[in-house]
Amino acid sequence: MKLIPRMLALCLTLGLVLGLSATAQARWGKESCSLVTHCYGLDGRNIESYGGVLASIDFVNTMSPIYEGKSTPWAPSGGFVDNEQWISWPKKSEEWVETGQANGWPEDCCSEHPFFAEEYKGKYKEYLAYGTEPLNEYNHYVLFDANQNGVFHIYWGCCEVASYGGWPVYLMAQEGGIEGAADSQPYNWGKQMVAASDGGEWTPWSGAKMFKTGGICVAANPDNSAAGNMTWSTQPGC
Repeated sequence: MKLIPRMLALCLTLGLVLGLSATAQARWGKESCSLVTHCYGLDGRNIESYGGVLASIDFVNTMSPIYEGKSTPWAPSGGFVDNEQWISWPKKSEEWVETGQANGWPEDCCSEHPFFAEEYKGKYKEYLAYGTEPLNEYNHYVLFDANQNGVFHIYWGCCEVASYGGWPVYLMAQEGGIEGAADSQPYNWGKQMVAASDGGEWTPWSGAKMFKTGGICVAANPDNSAAGNMTWSTQPGC
């Protein structure tokens, strides 16, 4: 599997972008979203009081990933849109593990590339695959501490692709949805179905709540109304 460190390259691009004129710093979503200020549409829950779970499951269906228009050369801007899930721990509020699929820089405008990432002890690591995931169908992502030893294994579809260790055994918070980082209005429309598990039965995200910032629309998923399932899009006026 061929992977690239996306965020390292993005930091270099940000250094160039931030040195450009104000016209390169356009904002969208009620003037709140840009390459530097990310916008979100999420469904999530804190399950610390329930003792947590061992696995977070996310089926992601990106239905339309057009980024700044198919004919717009977006690559130099460094912008991207991610459809993903995050796991975290309330006592480690600035640390997390995530996986999902990404659209935008440094790849082409209109395809989805799986990725995984970790923020741990002040260090951020991220890898983006050159390969793509299909559109208009649910792609399967799992984070699972199968051995109950604080090592969360990352699965894309059938297969394990990586693992991150040094974490508490039970994850205490789950989030899933869209993250947008761009200086002009992107377009991304899709939906998710999520679940949790301790290695056996999959259960809904009971108690999950939706959250969004300006420029992002969220709603219940018409394919399955279980807790945590939602749709998202980036549209003016949301």
